[in-house]
Amino acid sequence: MNHTPDVQILTADTSDERHLHAIKVLVKEYFSWGNSEAIRLYGFNFDIDGMYNKFIEELPVYQYPDGMLYLIACDDKYIGVGGFKRLSNTICELKRMFIQQKYRGRKFGKMLLNVIIRKAREYGYEEMRLESARFMTNAACMYRKNGFQEIAVYAEAESPEEYHSIIYCMNRKLLQ
Repeated sequence: MNHTPDVQILTADTSDERHLHAIKVLVKEYFSWGNSEAIRLYGFNFDIDGMYNKFIEELPVYQYPDGMLYLIACDDKYIGVGGFKRLSNTICELKRMFIQQKYRGRKFGKMLLNVIIRKAREYGYEEMRLESARFMTNAACMYRKNGFQEIAVYAEAESPEEYHSIIYCMNRKLLQ
């Protein structure tokens, strides 16, 4: 008998210990996975502890009125995270999109992206930007299929210049 998973996309509540724990675990896993791929493919070793600590300090920017953070729950287990934050009055940035490897390929990322785009529109943002690593080819494909186009590295991009050779940036108009 096939089991159809119960999948929910929840607004992350950082005051809820279970949500906060899930956010921390998933973002740490995302950074660790990305770093191992960057080492393997490019010989780059990111400061994942510094990136993680900066993200934790920044959690308030992922709340109304500037941004939002979501968790994906599958059969009551948190398996993914993603959100957006403000860059300017009209531009937001997609951040920390991550689905655990064993749950990839099930369209959970697309579901999450659609929720994030819808909420960013509700906030009045006109454009969404993102930066990602070149080895994340499945993510790039999903972004392209959902209206994102590659652009030059933008000023607010998180990656230091020495990593620009292994990243790409994209944007998407939200109010069409």
